[in-house]
Amino acid sequence: MGACGGGRSRRGNCRFYKRLFEVADWGPKLGGLGFSHIGREESEWLERAIQEEELKRAVEGCASNKALAPDVSTDFFKHCWNMVRSDLMDTVVDFQESGEFEKSLNASFVVITPKREEHCA
Repeated sequence: MGACGGGRSRRGNCRFYKRLFEVADWGPKLGGLGFSHIGREESEWLERAIQEEELKRAVEGCASNKALAPDVSTDFFKHCWNMVRSDLMDTVVDFQESGEFEKSLNASFVVITPKREEHCA
């Protein structure tokens, strides 16, 4: 008798566990969608090295009142461009070359800061 032979409950259990390990075909289907393709020239342009001027325009194009993190706003990068540009550029170049971000760039620290002056004594 095979592993799934025997009584009704045993066959039911066997079916249950077989289904657990089957490859499901439930994901979205992309067939029939007409995707546009880009040419080699456009592809190479998208993969080229980012120039500092392009990065500066991207930073300047961000709204000043938006926050990248609880303690950093895009306004900081705009006002301190001359101080942060080389570090920011190094980070972008490193990402382009490796395809990975430094893990510490995604670190978050929560700090409670007093909002009223009398609490700052």
